[in-house]
Amino acid sequence: MKKDDQKKILIFGVGLFGRAAFRKLNQVNENKIIGFIDNSFSANEKIFFNKIVYSPIQIASIDFDLIVISGRDINEIQNQLLNDLKIPMDKILLLSRSDLAIPEDVKNNKERAIINILKKLTNEMSANNIDYWMDFSALLALHRNEDFSDFSDVDIAINSLDSANMIFKIMSKQKENYNIYKTLIDETLNYANVGDIKQICIQSNVDLEKEEPAIIDIHVKFFHENKYKSPFGKFTFCTPSSCLDGYEVIAYKDILLNIPLNSQEYLELIYGK
Repeated sequence: MKKDDQKKILIFGVGLFGRAAFRKLNQVNENKIIGFIDNSFSANEKIFFNKIVYSPIQIASIDFDLIVISGRDINEIQNQLLNDLKIPMDKILLLSRSDLAIPEDVKNNKERAIINILKKLTNEMSANNIDYWMDFSALLALHRNEDFSDFSDVDIAINSLDSANMIFKIMSKQKENYNIYKTLIDETLNYANVGDIKQICIQSNVDLEKEEPAIIDIHVKFFHENKYKSPFGKFTFCTPSSCLDGYEVIAYKDILLNIPLNSQEYLELIYGK
C-alpha cells in the first residue's frame, strides 16, 4: 500500500495502553501513526517513540483519519473528544483491553524482570530494616491471585523519607538491567517539604517500541494528622493510619512480600466495595 493511502492515526495517551496501541497499530501497513495526544505529558517532552506529542487543543489543526483511544479512562476520553473537542464519532476508534493483550512470551519476559527487581529490592529493604507495604494495583493483584505483569506497574508504599533516600542510593549503585529515577515534591505542602522524594521508579531496560517494561513504583507516604498522605498530581491521597497499622507477609511466586494488616479495608478505600 502506498503511503498516501495509509490511514493517518493519532493515539490518545502515552501510558501503558497508548504504548500497547502503538505496537499493535505499527505492525499494520495500512496505518501511519502521525503522533500522540496527551492531557498531561510534560511540556518539556514533546517527542515519544519519535512521534510528536500534541495537546488536545491542537487536534483541530492536525490532518488525521482516526484517533485511537483505550485504557481504563476510555469513557472519559471519548466524552472529551466528542463533547469538548467536537470530534465526530466516525473518527474515533476504541480498542479494548483484549485488543491490546500482550503476547505470552512478552508477558513472561516482563514477569521475570518484575521478579528479579523485586528480589533485589525486598532483600535490600529487609537488610536495612525498611518497612514497606505492597500498594494499589499490586495489592489488588495479590488479593485476586493475578500476575503483577497483568498491570501497568507494581506499587510499593514506604512511610519514611530517610528510607526513600536509602533505597534510591542503594538501588542506584547496583543497577544492572534497570534504570532508576526519583520524583521530588515541587510545591509547598503542609506535610512535606519541597525537594523531598515523593516517588522512586525502577524500570527494566527494554525496547519500548517492542515490549512493555517491568515498572516498580515506590511511593512515600508522609504521616501527618494521624493519616498517611501522598501527593498524586494536584491531589493528596489520604489514608487513615488504621489501614496501614502493621503488616503481614504473603507469598508471591518465590518472594515474601509485606501487605497491610487491614488490606481489605484499605482496598475498599481505594477502589470501593
